[in-house]
Order: sequence, then structure tokens, then C-alpha cells
Amino acid sequence: MSKRQIALYVGWIIVGSLILLGGLFMTWDTLIWLMTPLWVICGLWISVSAIGTYLLISVIIEIIILKRKKD
Repeated sequence: MSKRQIALYVGWIIVGSLILLGGLFMTWDTLIWLMTPLWVICGLWISVSAIGTYLLISVIIEIIILKRKKD
């Protein structure tokens, strides 16, 4: 792996972790402060969408890296 690829991986891991932590914090925050089911659902949806977004971005980057290796 080149330095650029390692930098890409590290960058996306940091970005993904921040998104994920943000989603989890929102969920925990809403569970504590607002016991309204709507807010709980919104918090959980944010967490799930953050995980989904992170996985999607990881897959896209993986495909780009694999395509560049073939060239």
C-alpha cells in the first residue's frame, strides 16, 4: 500500500468514526433528555444511517483503489 492509500484509509476511519460517534451521541442524548418515541426513533435512524454511510463510502473507496491497481 502506498502512503496515499494509507492516508485515505486513516482519513475515512476518522471521518466515519466521528459520524458514528455523533449518531450514537444523538441517540444517547435523546434517550436521556427526551423519552418521546419519535426522538428515540430519530436518534436511532441517525446512528443507522451514519453506519450505512460509512460502509458505503468505504466500499466506494475500496472499488476506486482496486480499479487503479488494475490500470
